[in-house]
Amino acid sequence: MAAVPLCGGIWATLVGFEYIGKPPGAELNPKYAIRRRIYRLGGPIVIVMGLWVAVQPIVAPLHGVKWEVYAPHGAGFSIEMPGRPEESVIEESGEYGPVKNHLARVMLRMLGTTNAIRYTPLPEKLPRLSVARRKELLKELVAKLVVGSDGELVDDASLIAPAGVGLEFRMQLKEGLIYRGQFWFLGHTQFQLMVVGPADLIDTEISRRFFDSFSYTAPPDAPAESKDKNR
Repeated sequence: MAAVPLCGGIWATLVGFEYIGKPPGAELNPKYAIRRRIYRLGGPIVIVMGLWVAVQPIVAPLHGVKWEVYAPHGAGFSIEMPGRPEESVIEESGEYGPVKNHLARVMLRMLGTTNAIRYTPLPEKLPRLSVARRKELLKELVAKLVVGSDGELVDDASLIAPAGVGLEFRMQLKEGLIYRGQFWFLGHTQFQLMVVGPADLIDTEISRRFFDSFSYTAPPDAPAESKDKNR
């Protein structure tokens, strides 16, 4: 969209300053002087408009975003979120006892994107998991998410940190939406970071800052010894 006004503005400017497009005997035509002044004035204006359109995909997503550090007391982590998050807690019971899933999310309705983090302290009765088993569980969690969302996994890659292991991935959803996520086992907590939005907004500075700002501050939880030392 920016190419049309940029090219048009450059052409008009060159014509207005007589670098190109000057017909023979133009000085004899009284309308030529008027047209040249219009081109000289309008050309640079159209160029500026083209440049404005070109930078909108970079500037617009950041307009009006107010970042806040989200660091719940005792949770052992911090992350920057593009607004004040809405918080909720979902309690579940399982084989190793009850768990609480804490969810914090920010919906940027003007952009149609959602940034969220979910953290779940693992049950005390849960046996220690090896690094290999944690990686397997992360794969299983992502696979269940893909099926439950009726999506398509685009790519994934393992992550490593001093306090644990993670998996980052990208999933194609319906209606052109992309789910970009990072799942982690860090210490004695399972984390899920996610950004959902249109394909052209999923890799903006908002998403990069959200993921890059995530910091785990609690002590690491030593995993069980793996039988396969290479995993």
